[in-house]
Amino acid sequence: MIIVIADDHELIAEGVSSFLKREIPDSEIVIALDIHELNRKAAEIQFDVLLQDVQFGASDAREIIDDIKEKQPSCKCIALSSHSDEFTVKSVLSKGYDGYVTKNAPMEEIQNAITEVLKGNQYISSDLQRKFFNALFTTNAARQEIQLTSREMEVLKGIQDELSSKEIAERLFISEKTVETYRANLFAKFQVKNVAGLVKQSLLKGFS
Repeated sequence: MIIVIADDHELIAEGVSSFLKREIPDSEIVIALDIHELNRKAAEIQFDVLLQDVQFGASDAREIIDDIKEKQPSCKCIALSSHSDEFTVKSVLSKGYDGYVTKNAPMEEIQNAITEVLKGNQYISSDLQRKFFNALFTTNAARQEIQLTSREMEVLKGIQDELSSKEIAERLFISEKTVETYRANLFAKFQVKNVAGLVKQSLLKGFS
């Protein structure tokens, strides 16, 4: 099995390489420290697994994945990153990566990720799983603090869609005056003074 570590931080790449050589002794570990070296390796050998730094020098893992997959169609790609925010993780996985492991996670997570993606499963490191679970719990708790009627939810959705009161009224077959009443109720429930504040607070509290 050939595992390629693409990371522009040499110390990190060497550390991961040493760990994998010890834990997966029958594997061949290849290091690429920049995009040019990665492209050269991709043209020379067939990868089984690619451990890809998300911020790879001046390159972004999300921008190079299509080219990698074209050259290495059977390769399983795992993102390695110091970024653990939900947007980065989701956007990376949505681009076609098979796994995501943070650089703060124990090295064993990399081995677990390799095992799972080779089985055809998607993998994210345990620290991210805990973080997203806690975020989901917090969001659900925040939603429970504010109770909206079904009509208030419909009006809120219209506001989030950047519709005017007239457009919302036409969508819901109610009067503009009624829409304005619901809008005022929403302002009060979310404790905001304008539409921008309403949209921001409603999204932060999980109403989308």
